[in-house]
Amino acid sequence: MTLIIKRKLADILEPSLRIGIDRLLPGSVMPGNLMAGAQQYTADIPFTAIDHDSISWAVGVVALADGRLQKIAAGAMELTGTHHLYSTWGSSILSDGTNLGFPYKFPFLFADASYAVGNNKMLIAVVSKAAVGQKAFIMTPYHDSLILNAAHLSFTAFDTGTNTLDDISNGSTYSRLLSTDISAGHIKLTSSTVKTGNWYDVSGVSIDAASGINIYGTANALTTRATKTGTIQCYVGADGALYAGAGAVLLDVNGIKVTGEFLRFYEGATERGRVAAGASDFNLAAVGAGIPIVVTGANLICDVATAVYPNVTTAVDLGTTTKYWKDVYCVNLIRTNSISQADQTASRVSGTTYQNSTKIRIVTVYVYGSTDYVDVAGYVKSTSPANFVVCEQLSPIITSGSGAGTITFVVPPSYYYRVVSGGTGVTIIRWIESDLD
Repeated sequence: MTLIIKRKLADILEPSLRIGIDRLLPGSVMPGNLMAGAQQYTADIPFTAIDHDSISWAVGVVALADGRLQKIAAGAMELTGTHHLYSTWGSSILSDGTNLGFPYKFPFLFADASYAVGNNKMLIAVVSKAAVGQKAFIMTPYHDSLILNAAHLSFTAFDTGTNTLDDISNGSTYSRLLSTDISAGHIKLTSSTVKTGNWYDVSGVSIDAASGINIYGTANALTTRATKTGTIQCYVGADGALYAGAGAVLLDVNGIKVTGEFLRFYEGATERGRVAAGASDFNLAAVGAGIPIVVTGANLICDVATAVYPNVTTAVDLGTTTKYWKDVYCVNLIRTNSISQADQTASRVSGTTYQNSTKIRIVTVYVYGSTDYVDVAGYVKSTSPANFVVCEQLSPIITSGSGAGTITFVVPPSYYYRVVSGGTGVTIIRWIESDLD
C-alpha cells in the first residue's frame, strides 16, 4: 500500500525555518528540523487478532528518525469496520536519552484515514473486522504481526470473486473434485463418478470399467494369506489357473483337478471322509472308527466291468441280522468258501431240540422202520423248543412190513431245530449236518 501526501515544504519545517523558503540543497535539512509527522519512523508494537471483531496489542515504542521515542501503552479494542490506529506525538524520551517521565500514550482509533495524518501524528496500523469464523485483519508496516484473512487475499486463480474453491480453475494436470462426489470426506461412487475404460493394468492385474478385474500372465498376481507375509493359501498361476493345497488342487477351464488326498469332508472340526486317487485305484473312504459310508437314492447303480468285491482277505457279511437284503437277483450264486460236513448220527436223538451255530446249516436225516410205516418231520424256530414244521415225509410199508424216509431242511444261524420220527420200530439210520462257512 502506497500513501502519497502532497504538502508544501514550509508546512513541514519547524517555524524558525519557514521564512524565505524556496528550495533547499540536498542534506541541508536534518530530521531534527522536521515535525514529528514528517519524519521517518518505526512503530514496534506487537498486535494480536483475538477473533473476527476484536484485537489487542502489547506495549510498544514509536521511534522517530531524529532519535526521539514515543511509548505506546498496551490495549484492546472491538472493531466495527475498518479503522486506522495512530498516535499523536508527546515524547517520553529525548534523543539524548533523557527520560521526561511522560506516561505511556494510548493510541487513537478512527475509521476516517484523514484523522491519522498530521504534523504530529504517526500511523501505527490499519485494522479491519472480518467475517465470523475468521480472524480480524491487521496490517502494520513496521512489525511482523501482519495478520491476513480470506477477505484480503487476491490471486489470479480466484477469478469469480466468491472467495471459495469454486474460483479455482481446473489445471492441465490437476482438477477440482465436485463436493457432490465426496460424502463425509470420502469419495462417493455414483453413476456420475464411475470411471470409464481401463483403470489399472500392472503386474498381471487389469481393472477395467467394462470387463472388471482380470488376472493374467503373472504367477502370484493374486494370493490369499492369513497375514500379509504368511504362507500362501491360494494363488493364481502364470497359466491363469487357481491353485490351492501347495498346487495339489487346480481350478481351470477343464474343471477341478485334485492330486492326492486333498478332497476332504468335515463335520465341524472333525474329518469324516475323503476322496483320493492312488497310483492304480480311486478311493472313497470314511475316516474314523465305525464311520459308515451311506449312499441314499432310489437306486444304487454300479457300472463296473468285472466285479464288485470287498478289499479284504477275510470274509465279510452282506447285510446284518437286523439290516438285510430282501431279494437277491443273480445269474449264478457261487460260493467260494468251503462246506464243513459232520455225521451226527451217534449224537442226535429224535425229538430233542438242538441250536445251530452262526453258520447256515443243512440237515439231512434218513430213517428206517422194520415193521411199520415211517413218519419223519423237521422243525425249526428262532426260540426253543423248535415246534415249527418245515418238512415232513410219510412213507408207506415197502416190503415185509418195513418202511423208510429221508428229509432235508435248512437251519438259519443261531436258530433251534429238531427231528421227530414216528411209527413202530423206526430207527435213525443217518443224520448228516453240513455247515456253510
